[in-house]
Amino acid sequence: MPTLFDPIYINKLKLRNRFLRSATVDNLSVDNQVTQLQLDFYSAMASGEIGLIISSGMFPARQGQAMQGQLGIHNDRMLPSLKKLTDTVHKNGGLIAAQLMHAG
Repeated sequence: MPTLFDPIYINKLKLRNRFLRSATVDNLSVDNQVTQLQLDFYSAMASGEIGLIISSGMFPARQGQAMQGQLGIHNDRMLPSLKKLTDTVHKNGGLIAAQLMHAG
């Protein structure tokens, strides 16, 4: 019988275990972009061996922003910041998925 510590596949994506970090709102972004504080936070989670990290809520359209400090994915200007986030998680052995959060 599998345990929480055994790998699992979602289609072809292999998670190193069955632990999932649920999406939460951290409101740590500045100008809707990833900050060093967030990079440090996600780095710690990834190196802590969480199988899949669900990100803080990200708004896909400007009118969907719910609050200050929320991450944006509403235009290409956000891509370098988000790439830093995914690179940080991957470098520490983790996987990450985006939580879409549209309040508009």
